[in-house]
This record gives sequence, structure tokens and C-alpha cells, in this order.
Amino acid sequence: MRINILTYLTFLIGLSLQSQDYNPCSTMENMEKRRQNNPNLKSIEEIDHLINHLPPANANERADYVIPVVFHVIHQNGPENISKAQIEDQIRTINLDFSGMNEDAAETPAPFAAVAGAPNIEFRLANIDPNGNCTDGIVHVESPLTFQATDDVKAISYWPSDDYLNVWVVASIESDAGGVTLGYAQFPGWGDPLTDGLVIRYDCIGSIEEAETPVTGSSYLGRVMTHEVGHWLGLRHIWGDDNCGNDWIDDTPPAADKNSGCPSFPHDANACSGTGANGEMFMNYMDYSHGSCQSLFTQGQSSRMVSVMENIRYNLSSPGNLAATGTDDLDYDICAPVAGFNYDAMFLCAGDSIEFNDLSWNGTPDNYDWTFEGGTPDVSDEMNPVITYNDPGVYDVSLNVSNGVGSDSKSMTDIIYISSLQAEYTQAQYTEDFEDESTLGGWIINNDEDNGWELNNSVSSSFGSSSFYIQNRSGNADGSIDELITPSVDMTMIGGSPKLYFDLAYAMMGNVSEDRLKIYVSTDCGETWGLRFNKTGSNLASTANTTANFVPTDSQWEEHFVNLSPFVDEPNVRLKFQFESSAGNNIYIDNLNISNQNSVAQFAPIQVEVYPNPAKNQFVIQGSDIKNGQVSVMNAYGQLVYSGTIQDNHQLVVQGISDWGSGVYFVQIFTENAKGTAKLLVE
Repeated sequence: MRINILTYLTFLIGLSLQSQDYNPCSTMENMEKRRQNNPNLKSIEEIDHLINHLPPANANERADYVIPVVFHVIHQNGPENISKAQIEDQIRTINLDFSGMNEDAAETPAPFAAVAGAPNIEFRLANIDPNGNCTDGIVHVESPLTFQATDDVKAISYWPSDDYLNVWVVASIESDAGGVTLGYAQFPGWGDPLTDGLVIRYDCIGSIEEAETPVTGSSYLGRVMTHEVGHWLGLRHIWGDDNCGNDWIDDTPPAADKNSGCPSFPHDANACSGTGANGEMFMNYMDYSHGSCQSLFTQGQSSRMVSVMENIRYNLSSPGNLAATGTDDLDYDICAPVAGFNYDAMFLCAGDSIEFNDLSWNGTPDNYDWTFEGGTPDVSDEMNPVITYNDPGVYDVSLNVSNGVGSDSKSMTDIIYISSLQAEYTQAQYTEDFEDESTLGGWIINNDEDNGWELNNSVSSSFGSSSFYIQNRSGNADGSIDELITPSVDMTMIGGSPKLYFDLAYAMMGNVSEDRLKIYVSTDCGETWGLRFNKTGSNLASTANTTANFVPTDSQWEEHFVNLSPFVDEPNVRLKFQFESSAGNNIYIDNLNISNQNSVAQFAPIQVEVYPNPAKNQFVIQGSDIKNGQVSVMNAYGQLVYSGTIQDNHQLVVQGISDWGSGVYFVQIFTENAKGTAKLLVE
């Protein structure tokens, strides 16, 4: 991520999951989209024809198959960076499902239990990577492509699909059908080998940790992977992706359409010709019913998957490949660890604590050596330590892990932001027009790797020349999230019925642009956020659509406001402008004003001088008509180091500044009607 005086290296704070519409599997959608770009790819009818004419197999009269698996965890240091334990729980679940040993098999209604089968396929995490190196079958890669993931994510980390089942774990999946997609797969004998495998949301892997409460509010019990592997081995949805369609399996009764939730047996009896009195097989893994009520593959489905294993995906379970991938037995080698970690918060108030979690991979560490700048304790040998931060500041964290095979270290710079309990701004009004960079020390920019919020010194809404903007028209990935966070404001000093006023300019690229601006409020130094403003597309646009690079004229700005009355009694409030990109045009904000209805007027500028500059032990603040002015001095991170009141009509002497430490500081003066700023260098 980019970093400067305004920017602190951070990770994305959670994911926005406002939609309540779900499109659990986009396998067919992804297939059709790729065929539109490459008409030479086989149609689903051609794939069915291929599989239907494979030599038949009897899943109950052959040796078990073993499939080597690699999980590519694509993340941005958020919750999508899941643990090895969660992945191992997924392997446990899918092995039970594909062996017919799942406990809920006993809940299958008797008429359907009579045709239950099992392909008897075992999935094992690889123990040797494509280069012959020791591995635990898990790779962690940091990339913004984890958001609204498409097949583009697969090039980030890929192992040969003839040798491994690739599973890409992502934060979210793009879907033209709308809603939240849980996973998709590539059919056997179809498409590019470089994209062969599964893509699955992080909160649908297994049933523990991040999968305990996923986007749907209740766990899918790891059955999303069971479903997608079914596609990967040639199975269709039980409704044949059409009303009463054909899934080419004789012992799955026809279904009118996909099911959701957990229907009661019998469900939709006689819904289609051939469905019968027992209704649809909603508990089949290839339906969209909830994971908690799925319980079987049929004998016909199992036979079809075995035919695919024997005739298309045969190399995966060949003795040579099992030996080459280290999956020919369960006596795995111990690998050297690769250090990794995450944490449950990055913005906190002084005195609060953060839990750090080891996410080291490739090998299990025996020893942990943590270092926490500014933390208490500042070192730890625990696996998942809890650290308290008592002093405001921006801090680094490092971890060294080791076992008998080797060691590795990971350091992250400026990732923990601890705010003072005292707000940085305690006046009756807070304004910011972005014209003076010396007033921006307390702002935080939290951007993705690509384009994000930055100061624009040539565009302004009404007066001056500056604003904050995102060059979103190009260079900002679809699905990226960029955040701009204000300094802390004491709302009790504003009183009344406070509002946030701001000017905004945004143009859509086309009628379907879904760029979204959200504004959140935090009363606990940024640890938690409440949504107060949410606009997208045409509701966000301040002018007509344009495909040109949008630079607003004076008439293309709109004023917006956000009601902050619920926070009038809060002494420490931050606001966050969060922009979610979706292939639209540029966005600009300017002229922020937090005030009540009786204090909306802008502050007039006043000249402020500080001397000596640079200073060592003390300095003098001088200006015209600054009596009773409120003085605030902040360091480059926006932390308040001094506050006072000017009693004399012209100046104030500030002493003891050597304790602040050398660096750049920003002096601000607010009177009843005016404000002034100056930059100070302390030696």
C-alpha cells in the first residue's frame, strides 16, 4: 500500500455484506461468460455428451482414489486470510461426504437413502509442491484481486491442475446475476488447464472460525466445496439448470428448480414428470439447499464422478503423481514454517488491547518470537498474544517463527493506530477545505494497492484549488475499497443538532455503474463503525454520465449532509469515507463542515507565525487578533501533543517542547470566527 504523511499501512476493516440476495454457485454463469469471450470453448451440452459417453464405472467395486489438494488463500490481511485449522476442517468435511461417512447421512429420508452412494474419493493436502519443496498444501498470497474475484485471481498462485486440485480462497466473488456468490468450479475436460479448479469464499471453507457465521448468517458446514467438487467431477445441478431439466442421473428425481433453506420431506411431490410422491431430492449435495440439510450423493452421481476420475482426471490419483505430491501415505514430512499473522483490530483508543493470531503456514512452528513496538508487553513467545497499547501512536509488529527444520520472519510497518482519549478538535465547529496540507496531519488514508484517495491540488468545489479524490476511471480495480478517515472531533463542543456537510462530485461511466460511497461514524477511536450514509450509481452522481476522464466544473458539485445528532454527547468521534469501486468514473469531496445549525458559517483565515523555527526548547505563537484563541499542536500522525488558550492579545509562549521529540508539528488556532495554521520543526 502507498504510504506518506497522511497514510498509514493498514488492512481492510471487514467486508461490506449488505445484500441479502444469494447466488450460491456461479459455475454455469462463469462458463457462459467465458464462452462469450471464446466461442471455441465447449458448451455444457458438449460436456454432457463427453461425460455421458465415458466408460461406465461402479463406484462400489474399485479401490479408493486420492486427490492431492492445494489451497491458495488470496487475501488483503483481513478475515479472508484463514487459518490452517479452518482448511483442515474443510478437508475433514469433504472426506466424510465423499466416503458416505457423514453423520447426517442417517437423516436422509428412507426412499432416497436407498439410492445413496459414495465415490470413495479421499482429498489430501499436498506435502510436496511443484518444485519438489516441502509444503503443507496451503499458500498465502496478498492481493486486492481477492475482492470480487474472477478467473484473474488464479494466475496469482497456480499449481499444475493435472497434478493438484487447485482451490482458490477469496474474500468475495464477482457475479453478473447479483447477490453474494459462494463458489464456482470448472467442469472436467473444459477450458484452460491454467484456470482448472474451484473458487470459494473464505467464510464457506469448513465450519469453524470464519465459517461459523458467514455471509448467510449460519454455516454451510463445508458443503460449498462438496458441491463445487461435484461440478469439477462432472455433476450437474439436480434441476438440470432448467425447469424440470435433465441432470443425466437416473436415480435423482427431476426437480422443477433449485431449492433453498431446508424444505420438509416430501417437497414438491409430482412437481415434474417423474418426480413422484417422494418429491425432489433437496438433500442432495448438488442442490442449493442449506448445508445443514444436505446429506448425499446418489449411486448414479458417484458412478459418474468415478468415470471422470478414471478417464479425464486419472493422473491426479496415479501412483506416480501421489508420490510426486507427497500424498501416497499419511506420514507427512515436517516443513519449515513461513511466518504470517493477523489481528482483530488496527484502530484503538489508548489503553485498549489487541489479540494477534499466528497464521504461519507451510510448517507448524515450535517457537514464536513477537515484537510489538509501543505494546505492553513489547515481546511475547505465545502463539496468539494479547497486547495492550497505552500511548497514542502508530506502531510496527514483527513475528519470527521456527521449528527443527527452519525459521522465517514477517514484519509489518505502521499497522496499529492508537488514538488519544482526548479528541484532536475541541472547537464549536470543524471545517476542512484541504487547502492547507499542514491541517491534514490527523487524516488517515487506507487504500488498496491501486488508485485510492489522494489530495488533488488543481480541483476545488468553490474556492481555493484543492480537494480529495480517487482516480477511479482507470487504474482502480473493480471491487477495491479505499478509505479516508477524519481526525477525531469532540461533538460535545459542537452541540445542538450537528450535521456533516460536504461537497461531492461524481460521474457514472454508464447506466450500470455501481460505485458506492459510504460514510461511517466511530466513537471508539475506529475500532467499530456505524453506517450513516450509503449512496451508489445514479443516486451518488452529481452530473451526467461520461466516458471521459471526469474533472468537475463548478456546476457539477452537489452539497450533501449526514445527520450526526445521535453523537452529540460523544467526546471522541471519527468519520470514514469508504469508496467501493465498480468500473465507474472519478469521485471528489471538498469543504467538510461539522457544525450545528447555528454555526454553519465558514471560519475566516488568520495569519499565524511561530518562531524560532526550527525550535529546540520553546517557541512563540504570534498573530493578529488571536486573543482567547484555542491552540492545538499535533505531530505528523495527528496526535495532540499540546493544547492551550491565548490570554494575551497577540502571542503565546509554549515551553518544554524537547519532550515531544524531533520532527514536524502543526500548530492550529481557532477563534470564534477564524482559524489559522502554521508548520513547526522541532530539532
